[in-house]
Amino acid sequence: TNWGLQDMTGDQLEALLSRRWFENAELSLGLNYNREAFLDLDAEVDESRESLSPFLLGSLEVFPDTNLDAGFRREDHSNFGAKWTYSVSLNRKLGRDFQVFGRHSRNFAPPTALDSYGWNGANPRLLPEESETIEVGMKWMRSGTEISWTLFENAYDQLIVFHDPDNDWIGEMQNVEKAKARGIEASITEKISKRLEARATYTYLDAWEKGGSRLVRRPRHTGYCGFHWREKEYQIGFETSLAADRMDSSYERGEDYAVCRLYGRKSFGRGLRLHARLENLFDEKYEEIKGYPALGRAI
Repeated sequence: TNWGLQDMTGDQLEALLSRRWFENAELSLGLNYNREAFLDLDAEVDESRESLSPFLLGSLEVFPDTNLDAGFRREDHSNFGAKWTYSVSLNRKLGRDFQVFGRHSRNFAPPTALDSYGWNGANPRLLPEESETIEVGMKWMRSGTEISWTLFENAYDQLIVFHDPDNDWIGEMQNVEKAKARGIEASITEKISKRLEARATYTYLDAWEKGGSRLVRRPRHTGYCGFHWREKEYQIGFETSLAADRMDSSYERGEDYAVCRLYGRKSFGRGLRLHARLENLFDEKYEEIKGYPALGRAI
């Protein structure tokens, strides 16, 4: 990406080898390489960073109707050293229609070159973000209907945020020493007919930093609903997304909004398909970030 006197480049390579050892066990080995380089001729910045991350993924049916999935990753970063992360989840069927599940993970996210050296509020002193996630939930399925809910909590150390106390876009990327986010997500999918499917989701999120202040630009209420019609040669759908009760800065609320879209796909045979989307169907005027109006109706 190039911004006049600034230039950022990157390379990424991933290799993956999977093998099913037994009928109820599968193992995957992989390696991820990532390189970022940032050049700013005006500020005399010429920086690059690399990371090399071997990982292991496994899936095992430990008991009848009980599956264990686990992943382990070691990230060796040129600027921030080495860190182990993992994700472990357990899924249990209770009868024909009911499932319960849980997941625990630890994550590591170094700041990007743009966060550290970019044009708007970049901070070369940023520390890596670390987090811990816990999820528990259940799912019920029967005759074309699927209902699920999930409780979740995320605990952050050194959360990376854009700090702009005056909400004038003259700010700086900073680390928040401690932060938490917890909430609940519920969804329902209904196969209304052979061709028509409906889906709706709702998420309640409470996110705050140490001291009690809410984290900005994280809506307390988000939702989605959509309908999808499938035929042999074409598909068409309608979706609505909404967000409400969010802080745009430490003292100013952001506006609530709902936006709709239409999309479709037509097949012409021999692998030829035409895709089309009509975004912001009703030309809603809103700002996800204050001072930056969202795009109007667009095809």
